[in-house]
Amino acid sequence: MKTQFNVAEGIYGTFYYHLRVSDEPFALCGDRIMHTSIPFSAWGTTTHVKERWCSRCANLEKEINHE
Repeated sequence: MKTQFNVAEGIYGTFYYHLRVSDEPFALCGDRIMHTSIPFSAWGTTTHVKERWCSRCANLEKEINHE
């Protein structure tokens, strides 16, 4: 069974996103985060606001779900 992740916003930068498991207070990479309503399906999408996505979280998500 694959682990379900939520998108969260980092507290140190605007439009910088991380992944977390459920309602954990820290991202997969260990950074502190805030709640967001962005769905996981939007992970990695870049729009006119130039979102940035944590590469450490992305790599950890792949390790967890694709082993």
